[in-house]
Amino acid sequence: MTIRLIKTHDPTKNARLIAQIDENASITERGLNDNEEKLKDHESSETAHRAKDIIYENRNVHSELTQIQSRIDNLILNTSGNDITEVVDARVDYTGKIYTTLKSLLDNYLPKVIANEKQITVLLPSKSKIDRFWLDPLDFGAVGDGVTNDSAAFSKIEGGYNNQIVNLNEKTFVVTAFPNKNKYANGTFKLADGSKTLSADYSLVARTGNNSSVYLGKDAGKNSLLYNYESASLGSYNNVGIGYEALLNNVKGYRNTAVGYRAMKSNVQGYNNVAIGDYALHDNVGVHTNSDDDAGSRNTAVGTNAGRYNTTGRKNVYVGRNAGHASTVGSHNTALGYNAYSGTVTEGVAHDVKTASFNTHVGYNAGFNTNADFNQTLGSFALYENETGKANVAIGHQSNSSDVNANNNVAIGVDAMRNHKDDDGHDNTAIGTQCMLNIVTGNSNTAVGRNALSTTIAGNKANNFTGCVGLGANTRISGDYQMQLGNSGVTVYSYGAVQNRSDIRDKADIQNTTLGIEFINRLRPVDYRWDYRDDYVEFYEEEDEFGQLITKTRKLEKDGSKKRIRYHHGLIAQEVRAVMDEMGVDFGGYQDHSINGGDDVLSIGYEEMVAPLIKANQEMFAMIQDLQTRLGEFENKQAPGEPSV
Repeated sequence: MTIRLIKTHDPTKNARLIAQIDENASITERGLNDNEEKLKDHESSETAHRAKDIIYENRNVHSELTQIQSRIDNLILNTSGNDITEVVDARVDYTGKIYTTLKSLLDNYLPKVIANEKQITVLLPSKSKIDRFWLDPLDFGAVGDGVTNDSAAFSKIEGGYNNQIVNLNEKTFVVTAFPNKNKYANGTFKLADGSKTLSADYSLVARTGNNSSVYLGKDAGKNSLLYNYESASLGSYNNVGIGYEALLNNVKGYRNTAVGYRAMKSNVQGYNNVAIGDYALHDNVGVHTNSDDDAGSRNTAVGTNAGRYNTTGRKNVYVGRNAGHASTVGSHNTALGYNAYSGTVTEGVAHDVKTASFNTHVGYNAGFNTNADFNQTLGSFALYENETGKANVAIGHQSNSSDVNANNNVAIGVDAMRNHKDDDGHDNTAIGTQCMLNIVTGNSNTAVGRNALSTTIAGNKANNFTGCVGLGANTRISGDYQMQLGNSGVTVYSYGAVQNRSDIRDKADIQNTTLGIEFINRLRPVDYRWDYRDDYVEFYEEEDEFGQLITKTRKLEKDGSKKRIRYHHGLIAQEVRAVMDEMGVDFGGYQDHSINGGDDVLSIGYEEMVAPLIKANQEMFAMIQDLQTRLGEFENKQAPGEPSV
């Protein structure tokens, strides 16, 4: 459409004004016609109405519409129609089948839902209760008055739920059998026949009662929560488990206390145990049989790893880090102290396994490697290396610490029998500091007194002796089967005579002695003063690797400085030996200790001189009688009156 305005006016009155009006009309006409042409062009343009060309605040309509469409597609359609979670979940049935539309799924299942409406109503709690985190038996038709039988209600709960919290609201419910699939709390069950009333005490819900179990920590008592009644045949009760996985598998164990990381984690039926410390009694299982109803029970373990690998052992007491660490099935053991009765245990590799029973080990590393019965120790490192030796007693730091397989030894005192290491060594008794310190092999020795039987007469280490007795400090021997009373300065007193056995029933090959006056006459009695070689030894102390003072000896030159004052009387052993060789006889009172592996010491048993002296006296008496007889005969042959010769 073209617009045309009147542009010619009557000029007779005001020619100039008329001319201006005509000009403005022409300009307006041209402008209107230009806009008209542009509108015609806009109507026929291909891009004039595209959303992406409509710009507002640096965003165009096309991009906004695209984003909204993508969200709608994701929620409802998407490109394939089945790969968006919201859509798939709505159109997938319980078998995994994907329906093309939500309507088709509902059309298929709605009749089934309607048919089971009654059952669904029973299983589903009321809408007002749906926000609770526990179940209420009243929602399932239970009464809880202590009279009405509520078994049907609990059958519904047990059939529809598992391991859920059920709050009994301090009511008493009569049932035919106790339910156990869920966590019942804060109430009481009573059997319909009236035979038993039990309190439900799921531990994570506040409750009262003398049979409560308390668990605190992730997975503490996790598997014991299936049973919560005071009856060992049904489940656990009166337990305390504090710490990660403490009493994790405690299904039927009762009256246990476990405090610490994985303390008593593996316990199933063990009862009356106390485990305090990380991994304390960790492996204690306690699975019972008709013939063994207290396996893994009545144990006390205090300290990290205390009794960690005990499985079925009973009535053990382990106190201290790693105390009884490797003991598995042993019973009646007591270990008190860091590493006491521990054994070598390294995580992730094979370790010692102890099975022994009736042991008592008190002290740091006491009985560390012991794996045999009836050993008793008191003191750090006491009986440390023992493995299979039985019935040993070691009291004192490092007492009998090196023996591995020896039996029936008693070592009392610091370092007593410290170096004894004889698989066949048995029946040794050492009482006193460093008593029998150096004896390595040997048995049936008895030593009482500080350093008793630790060195030989010659000042060497007494390291291989059997059947010896040393009574008194620093007593020393020179060979097997000797008895030493005191040291060189000791005088032995006795109120009665020393009796030696002389029963004919104890003797064989009896004959008259050939040692008599000739043997006696050849001996040289002497007077002398003692100057013992034993005295030329100096005792000194030196620290061992533990800082413990150890008594040692060093030999001194024999220079006469130790010579005694008083004279004594006797024989010289070397001279007695010479007489024996000259006469070709053997005198039992002479002894060379070096012959049986002892020190180079010669001794005389003076009591064995009695028989030769008696024989010599008899021979002299016979000679006297013979002379008297001959003299009488001579006197009888003289004439009367003749003078006697």
